[in-house]
Amino acid sequence: MNSSTAHSDLGPLVVRPKGARRMLNCGQTRLYELIAAGELDSFLDGRSRKITVESIFRYIRRRLEDSQSGRGKGKSAGSVP
Repeated sequence: MNSSTAHSDLGPLVVRPKGARRMLNCGQTRLYELIAAGELDSFLDGRSRKITVESIFRYIRRRLEDSQSGRGKGKSAGSVP
């Protein structure tokens, strides 16, 4: 396998805010709240904001772990519907 094939299998390492909003299915305000809270890693590349795909995956994993352990927002184990 040559190096260009190996790199093309990785997918993007960073996305612009519009791509991150699509990945997270959230709005612009929520996305920038996540960045400000340190939930997502981002940086400026010139005038273009870039968000790391790995930080998006980490955020999703944390949210899934929180919801599976009962720490997530929403109904608690003892709540009545």
